[in-house]
Amino acid sequence: MRMHLECLLAALAVAGCATAPKSVGSAAEKEPFLGKNCADVVWRTLPSDPAEVRATSDWNFNFRPYRKSSAEWLVSDPAVQRAAVQGASTDVDLTGVSVTCDAEGFTVSVLCTDKSLANAYATTNALASPTIEIFVMPGDADVEAIVPHNMTAGPMADMREYPDVVQDRDFRHVRPFMTCTEDMLENAFLCRIRYDWAAFRDRLPIFGDRADNFWRLSVIRWSAGGRTWGGAVHQISQAGYLRWPKFTEAQKTAIEAATLRKGWAKFNAFIRTPEISYGNSYVDPTGWVVPFKETERAAGRTYVNENEDPAFRPEMLKIVNAGKALGPGIATFAKRPPAERDAFYKMAQDKLFNVGYDMKRAYEKYATEKIFGHKEAK
Repeated sequence: MRMHLECLLAALAVAGCATAPKSVGSAAEKEPFLGKNCADVVWRTLPSDPAEVRATSDWNFNFRPYRKSSAEWLVSDPAVQRAAVQGASTDVDLTGVSVTCDAEGFTVSVLCTDKSLANAYATTNALASPTIEIFVMPGDADVEAIVPHNMTAGPMADMREYPDVVQDRDFRHVRPFMTCTEDMLENAFLCRIRYDWAAFRDRLPIFGDRADNFWRLSVIRWSAGGRTWGGAVHQISQAGYLRWPKFTEAQKTAIEAATLRKGWAKFNAFIRTPEISYGNSYVDPTGWVVPFKETERAAGRTYVNENEDPAFRPEMLKIVNAGKALGPGIATFAKRPPAERDAFYKMAQDKLFNVGYDMKRAYEKYATEKIFGHKEAK
């Protein structure tokens, strides 16, 4: 099975998507659903057995025809849907979506029944290859426009990204925070698209202050004319809704703590890279950085790294030490009061995940002042 995932992640260039201003109609604000699909997200760790996932998930089969030719493929009979979930073969191809979340991230599961599977097994013919397109947008009607896009294409083991690269401190690729699994069952393909919370670290749904905390989701299965859970491609106004649960304080803490640990790991990995390696290059002549520098010198390179510029070292250490100073706060994070936890989380994740950008911008500012003899305008 081939999967094609197109992930549009809103606001502040989240996960490789740039943003652009766009007005939101007042009708959408007053009546958020307007006949759109809505799926309730369940706090749950999915089992490893795909058959158990199929049998125990809360599937939403409310897909609609993308074109007239696909109308005949859509079935609303609950009995047929229950039979498909239990593993029975059906005369129609159903598509269901279910969304779950836990401390590490959230998963969009898509169940695609396929009536040709049994025949393909019997005749050794090639299996069907449906395509799935997914848009995930953090926020509700208050989200400004999203300019596409971040795209990954199948096979899932070789997904590729084509993001709009922008000079933005909060720009990020979604691929490092995203995993996809595909399992072939006796009557269906089960696709699970897993997003780590780190991809949405500054837009976590735990910070929603509304009674109903919504994000937007659109899922399109391209086969037999297409069937959609959220309207036409790229039409954000038609996307369906994800309604997040009312997170408990324990769940909020678990999400924030897990995300901070990932930020801490990324920070420490970054400051130990040869390009930065703030540690031993000027302190300990026997440090591991020396062989790297000797190798590069032998190659006749024409550049220097930030860590090889002694005059920049004080500025570099300011960034490094600011990040290292967050360690004790992360260690005692769960013991803080809720308001203090949220404030610390927002401050810490920003410094930890953006350390690379901050280091490059600091050196850019430093070099500009040295070369041109003037300070950068604020």
